[in-house]
Amino acid sequence: MNYIKENELQNKTDPKQFIPDLTLNTVFIPKNKQPNDSIAYNEFFSILFEKLTPMHQIKRVYALSNVKDQEHVLLRKGKYEPVLFKLESRGGNKKVTNLSNIATFEIDQNQLQARLRIACSVSVTINNSSSESTDYSLDIQGNQIQPISEILKSKLHFILLSNLIY
Repeated sequence: MNYIKENELQNKTDPKQFIPDLTLNTVFIPKNKQPNDSIAYNEFFSILFEKLTPMHQIKRVYALSNVKDQEHVLLRKGKYEPVLFKLESRGGNKKVTNLSNIATFEIDQNQLQARLRIACSVSVTINNSSSESTDYSLDIQGNQIQPISEILKSKLHFILLSNLIY
């Protein structure tokens, strides 16, 4: 908007449109538009947002022994993937809770496995998708969706992150 105002590109007859200059034409405007054609702001912004790469931010707080509270913000490209809970049935009436997309938050899989094993008093198995990938999922014995969600929402996950070294 500032660029359009500074270069006086706004259409004098219709304030909801502007006439793009050569820079805007080459970068953003589709090839079917002529150089002197007016374009509406909402159409321009939809073109602009389509060209942007999706990103998300992860804000983590840890309690380190030598520093009181420390914040760390990670910027990531791509779509935000939330933690997924899935209840699966195994032979008979046995249930298994599958927890996936945890690697996005850089929680150590072994520490998380140990904490969930103690907190839920059940067996927890780590499933690595491949040896090269850092993505993993956890299989927790029984229907443990509610206790696990409470554990992850509580301050326990900050304790898990406190042992990471950067």
